[in-house]
Amino acid sequence: MTHQDIFIKTPITGILEEATIVTARCEMAMHEQPLCDYIMQSIFLKMTGFQEQKLKSIHWMLATEDYDYRYTFLDQKNRNASDYSDKNKILVKLYASIRNYDSTYSGLSEKDRDSIVAKAKKDIEAFYQQSKLCAWLQHDYLAYEEMIAHVSGKCLMLFNAKTSMATHFFKTCENCENAAVRDICKLKKVGSFVDAHDAMHRYRNMCAHNISSYKQDLPTLNTLSQKAYTFDNYFIRFFLLICIDSMAIRLYEDYNKVSGRLFRL
Repeated sequence: MTHQDIFIKTPITGILEEATIVTARCEMAMHEQPLCDYIMQSIFLKMTGFQEQKLKSIHWMLATEDYDYRYTFLDQKNRNASDYSDKNKILVKLYASIRNYDSTYSGLSEKDRDSIVAKAKKDIEAFYQQSKLCAWLQHDYLAYEEMIAHVSGKCLMLFNAKTSMATHFFKTCENCENAAVRDICKLKKVGSFVDAHDAMHRYRNMCAHNISSYKQDLPTLNTLSQKAYTFDNYFIRFFLLICIDSMAIRLYEDYNKVSGRLFRL
C-alpha cells in the first residue's frame, strides 16, 4: 500500500478529533469567545483542503490506470476539486470505473448510505459534546440538528434509472424518494444539499482568499432573513464534507477490490 493509498483511506474526521484535543485547555471564558470563529474557520479550511487533495489524488489515480481516460484528463482543464461540479465529476467517474470492471456492481446501497449518514451525525455529535469550542455554538448546533433531522441515505447518490449509473452524489429535494418525510423535512424548505454545498464553496473561497479583510460587505438584514442563510453553519459544512469523504473512501476501496490494483503495486 502506497502513501497515497493510506492518505485516501484516512477519514477526514481525524481533523475534528485533533481540534478537540488542541482546544481541550481552552477555558471558554468570555475573553476567549473571539477564538471560536477563528479556530472553527481554521478547522473548516483544513477539512476542505484535505478533501480537495484526496479527490485530486483519486482523479490522478484513475488517469494513471485508465489509458483512454488519461487522454481526456490531460486535455481538459482540471481545477481544484473544490466546487460541487468538480467533486461530482470525480466521484461519478470513480463509480463508472468500477462498473467497467464489474457491470453488476451496485455499491453504496441504501443501507450503506444510511450508515454513512448515521456515522456523520455521530461524528459531529461527538465533536459538539467533547470540544469546548462548541459552548459558543449551541444555537448553530440546534439549527443543524433541525436541518438534518430527517436526512437519511436516501439523500445520497442519484442513479440513472435506465443504466443504473451514478449521476450525482447528492440528490436534490425534487429527487427525494423518502415520501414519509418529504413534507416535514426542514432541508427541503430551504434548499438541498447541492445548494448547501454551493454556499459552503462560496464561504470556502471567502476564507481561503481572506476576502473579508478588505471587502466590507457584511450581510444585510434582507440576506440574514433568507431561508438559505441557514446553510451558514459550520456543523452543516462539516456534515457535507464527512459524507463526501465517506463515499469517496468506500468507492475507492471497492475500485481497488474489483480492479486488483493493489496486487499490481
